[in-house]
Amino acid sequence: MRKDERIRYRTGEREALIRHGVRAICLTSGNLAGAAMADLLIAQRVEIETAASGEGPALFVLSQQGLREIVLE
Repeated sequence: MRKDERIRYRTGEREALIRHGVRAICLTSGNLAGAAMADLLIAQRVEIETAASGEGPALFVLSQQGLREIVLE
């Protein structure tokens, strides 16, 4: 879980995710207050658990609109 979705633009970090099979979830709004972040995580808990339980490397972004997967190339 990260607060920075810019990882998809950082070649080295993205390649490390892929190489080590990491499944990462990034919050798209790094400036959310703690309570708002907790509310978002609780509201999306089932989707987060489903995303985390898959295989292989993956990158997901979490926003008020929900959880979506970003293609790792």
